[in-house]
Amino acid sequence: MIAKIGYCFAVARLGIDAVLEAPVVGAILGADSLVGNFVGCIPDSAETKTEGVHQVALAWTDQEVRAYVRIFAALRAPEYLVLIR
Repeated sequence: MIAKIGYCFAVARLGIDAVLEAPVVGAILGADSLVGNFVGCIPDSAETKTEGVHQVALAWTDQEVRAYVRIFAALRAPEYLVLIR
C-alpha cells in the first residue's frame, strides 16, 4: 500500500511517462515479491510530531525518484521511503 501511494503521487507530480517503467511497478502489481527492495522505514522519523493527518513528499533527479510517505503523521507514525526509480 505504501508503494502504491508513493507511485501514484509520483505519477500525479511528474506524469505517467516519467515513471511508467519504474522497477517498483512489478512489486505493486504482485509480479515481484521483493517489495522490501523498494520500500523501507526511515529511522527516528517517528520522533517528530507534525500537523496534518498524512504526509507525502517527492524528491527527484534525472536518474532517481523517491517518495516519502507518512500515514497518521500527527500520531508520530514512521515515515517510509519508496524508491520509485
